[in-house]
Amino acid sequence: MTVSRQDDTFLLTLPAELAEHVVQRLTMFRFRTNVEFDSRPASAEELGLDGDYEEWRLARLHAGIPEIFGAQSEQFTPHMLNLDQLGAVSLDKGCYTGQEVIARTHYRGSSKRRLHRYESFAPVSPGDKISEEERNIGEVVNAIGCDVLAIVPMDKAAELLSIGTKERTYLQLINMG
Repeated sequence: MTVSRQDDTFLLTLPAELAEHVVQRLTMFRFRTNVEFDSRPASAEELGLDGDYEEWRLARLHAGIPEIFGAQSEQFTPHMLNLDQLGAVSLDKGCYTGQEVIARTHYRGSSKRRLHRYESFAPVSPGDKISEEERNIGEVVNAIGCDVLAIVPMDKAAELLSIGTKERTYLQLINMG
C-alpha cells in the first residue's frame, strides 16, 4: 500500500481485494471527524506508472517494497516487511494502532525475521514456505518469475534455503542495499 496526498485528499493505493477491509478498519478510527472514504481503481498517474505495469512491479520488488495481498494480510509486522527501513512507519507520531510494538521493536530490540531479496532457480509463488534442510523457517511474500522477496530469520538469510518438498528450488540471496 502506498499513501499520497492530493490537496486535502489522501490516496491509499492497495490491492482491490483488500480495499473493503481497509475502508472498514479506517472507518473505526475516524471518530467524529468528517472524513469520507471512496474505493475506486487507481490511475496510472496515481501509481506513478510511466511504463509497463509488470516492469513497475518488478522495479518495486527489486527496491524491496513488499506487496501484500489478501492471503497474507495481517500476518507480518512492519519490521518484518522492512517498512521501518523504507521510511513507511513513523517513530515520531504517537498514538496509533501498533505504535507501541513498533517503537519498542525499534528502540529496545530488533526484529529477528526480516524481508530479504532472493533469486530462485525456478519460479515460486507468494505463500510458498522456505526451508532450511527439512524445517520451514520462512515464507515467500512476493515473487515475479524467479525474483523473490521472502521473510526469513536474520541469522538464516545467507544459508542454503529452498522451496518445495519433492522438487526443491534453491534461493540465492541478493543484496537489497
